[in-house]
Amino acid sequence: LVERGAAARLWTLKPMISPLIWTSVATGLNPDVHGILDFMSAASVDGRPVPVTSADRRAPALWNIFSSAGLKVGSVAWWATWPAESVNGVIVSDRVAYQLGEFGGDPGEGLVSPPDAWEWLSAERIDEGDIGYETISGFIHISYREYEDAINSRDGYENPVVHLRRLLASSLSYHRMTLATLRRVQPDVMFTYLEGTDTIAHLFAPFAPPRREFVDQESFAKYRDAVGRYYEFADDLLGELIEEVGQDADVVVCSDHGFAWGADRPREASGTNTPTAAWWHRDPGVLVMAGPGFRTVGVREDAHILDLAPTFLHLAGLPAGERMPGNVMDWALGDRGQDEDRENLDYVTLID
Repeated sequence: LVERGAAARLWTLKPMISPLIWTSVATGLNPDVHGILDFMSAASVDGRPVPVTSADRRAPALWNIFSSAGLKVGSVAWWATWPAESVNGVIVSDRVAYQLGEFGGDPGEGLVSPPDAWEWLSAERIDEGDIGYETISGFIHISYREYEDAINSRDGYENPVVHLRRLLASSLSYHRMTLATLRRVQPDVMFTYLEGTDTIAHLFAPFAPPRREFVDQESFAKYRDAVGRYYEFADDLLGELIEEVGQDADVVVCSDHGFAWGADRPREASGTNTPTAAWWHRDPGVLVMAGPGFRTVGVREDAHILDLAPTFLHLAGLPAGERMPGNVMDWALGDRGQDEDRENLDYVTLID
């Protein structure tokens, strides 16, 4: 993608909290405008915090805007998309294979939109019980006895083996649902989110080579390859998506932030506990764009998270919203997306 497209260091927002930033990617707005400010909502269930929802978002997302403009859309696993909104297309919410599932109880209805899409999407869901030792041993080096002891423990997310198994099940579920949506719905615009490239670092960054003095030899031997192997796995998933959409599609790969590596990386498993996860996030993130709508740019440029939405809209021949502070990334664009004759949209009226 880099060789045939454009790449940039992608600078992000602070605090570096994923639901906050990914909602800014989807809306083109700062968090104080779109309303998603943390992992958890102000609401609670039986006194327990609940994750943020689509109802907490105070501005339309790109899938709302594109849908209202007559384009068919698909969205899979994006933060704060439950309950799934009605669009011209399909929404698979972030509660289908949710990593924060221990909060807030059973999500019940609203997993996908339209609801009857679950009839064919549910067949693509992978349960964590389907992730066996052979799969796990492709990422970490543990014995079968250690694997069994881990999955039979009551440690839950605190056990890295259990968490890795859930992570792989989630990643594969959402990937399969993305492919199914592309094939069945054939959307004009597709959004899909892969949580694992962040989570894998939270779990295993301390053990990555070179071995740090605070990591014992046994743990280093078990976990040293986990991050690299997951990124190879993520590349495989991306390759399948690119093969599915073909070379004539515009493809954008971005992260919401970078991660602390080198001497700054965690001294112990940082975990994905929501109050502390952002401690290990760093600027910049990654942005790669390739396809007919983009130029081939031989150097890595600089861009901002808030530039993504205006650029996506521009590619579709739609104007950016007046409240969007980002810029269209003209330096990366080819000849497409130059139609200035499309009717301006009043984005505020798109909120249901």
